[in-house]
Amino acid sequence: MECAIWVQTITSIVLVLVTASYVCLTKRLVEESNTAFVDFCNFGINDKDYEVVLKNYGPGVAIGVQVYVKLNSLERSLEGKEDISIMIQATGPTVIPVNSEASFTVSRSKYNRGEGITPVFIKYKTISGKRFIYEWEYDHLNEPYRRLVKQHKKLNHWE
Repeated sequence: MECAIWVQTITSIVLVLVTASYVCLTKRLVEESNTAFVDFCNFGINDKDYEVVLKNYGPGVAIGVQVYVKLNSLERSLEGKEDISIMIQATGPTVIPVNSEASFTVSRSKYNRGEGITPVFIKYKTISGKRFIYEWEYDHLNEPYRRLVKQHKKLNHWE
């Protein structure tokens, strides 16, 4: 009788472990199938604004999209401040569907790209809740130079 209790206990423990591993693998599968990859396509001038163009190449929708561009503040420059660079949030859509482009703008009346490389930060999440923050560089003097600098795990400035 005691042997039957041990067999049942061990079988139950094995079943719990198999079920837990199945749940973990299924969660990873759902996350991967809904992942969005938002690519930084271009940073140019559109009428009187700077325009950042992004495209979602992933199989999932990108939601909560935010774009930040480090530009020179004309107001700070006129005040004679040493550090005239400021991080500006570009305006645009918060959702980028699969295989779609989105345009984000920043007014040129208050900000200037300056010389050299312009940092661009792209923050978004997927439907599964996975968050992404990418840092890109764009050099308008050596067009079309753009490169992915790194993926940030967490930037407290934007959290």
